[in-house]
Amino acid sequence: MLITSKQIKKRLFRLFPDLEVPWFRDVAYELPSLEQVREFLERSKVNEYHFVDEFFDCDDFALQLHAEVKREHHWAFGEAFGDKFNGEEKLHNLNIFMADDYEIYLVEPQTDKIWLAVRGRDNILIVGM
Repeated sequence: MLITSKQIKKRLFRLFPDLEVPWFRDVAYELPSLEQVREFLERSKVNEYHFVDEFFDCDDFALQLHAEVKREHHWAFGEAFGDKFNGEEKLHNLNIFMADDYEIYLVEPQTDKIWLAVRGRDNILIVGM
């Protein structure tokens, strides 16, 4: 199932009113199922990397997982930077994707945790796909 970057942007702006930079490198993307993403994360070893403050931290984990996905798929999957996650205010990089149910999900690449993004509970400022 394909979706255009324009359609994804519309959904992102409704979900994240403070979104400043939606950067899409392609015109269209495939929508994975939630199960496909879970299976991919099970095979990925990014969550096993070692965190090193300022040298290999949250942005590096997100970049590595994004690169692994892109080597195998053309999914609507990328990196995100925000200031609120699950109601907790903090600056953080992680991964983001749109699934075939048209919902936006966030992925913590350090733990492989996936959750449904909720307006007001999660706040993304920058997205790159």
